[in-house]
Amino acid sequence: MIPIAMAMDDANRRRMAGLPIMREEDVLRGVITTCARHDLWSETLPLVDALPDAAKPILAQCIGDVTTEQLLSAVKTAAVSDNIPVLVDIALAQDVAGRQRILDIIDGMDDLDEFVAALTSETPAEVWTALVELRDEIPEKLRALLADRAQTCGQEDCAAGLRTTAG
Repeated sequence: MIPIAMAMDDANRRRMAGLPIMREEDVLRGVITTCARHDLWSETLPLVDALPDAAKPILAQCIGDVTTEQLLSAVKTAAVSDNIPVLVDIALAQDVAGRQRILDIIDGMDDLDEFVAALTSETPAEVWTALVELRDEIPEKLRALLADRAQTCGQEDCAAGLRTTAG
């Protein structure tokens, strides 16, 4: 399925991702498992991006099955591509424990600066807003780097929001 989806243009990939079967947990689990096992994140993230919003919480549950190394590979792939918003969408769709797992992995990356640098002034506002909403869950070191990056990218409100805590 992944090679077929990658051969399609964006419009047809969105049509395929909108099929009812793409909301079934076993199908989504199979896609994520295959992707993780064969390190096909750069090929799979565009397909995930094409999924309807209703499928993302189901997919988020499947992410919990991948190993830390596989998830780190996904984070690194997203960091050097245009797929950071996709990763944020999936992270937001998870429960608190799942989000914390992803945030801890990102926070512990050796090349954390590369991940943070993937956020640009072109990053959708929803990503910046989500970071502020989750600020209390983000480890302190990562939150400070994200705040600095937001400031650099002209996202002053996001930078200020990341520098404060809700509680």
